[in-house]
Amino acid sequence: MSSKGKRLIDVLNEKREIVLDKFLILEEKIKSFNPSIDNPNLIWVESKIYDIHSGVLMDKKDLETANTIWKKWNINNRSSK
Repeated sequence: MSSKGKRLIDVLNEKREIVLDKFLILEEKIKSFNPSIDNPNLIWVESKIYDIHSGVLMDKKDLETANTIWKKWNINNRSSK
């Protein structure tokens, strides 16, 4: 018997890998502009990376916070005024 769809665990692992990749990119962006280990945004992102590696799922608030931090540090895409 062959399965047409993916197992839920496989789908969740794929999503987790996508989120982890994005958090790693965000971590590198912050470090490239402010390598201070005391930066609160960097501390938060690194703690979430640890959580993801530990199997913790991000909730809506975590993702909203990540988006806010991304907007702050996504300096390359800011329009020049």
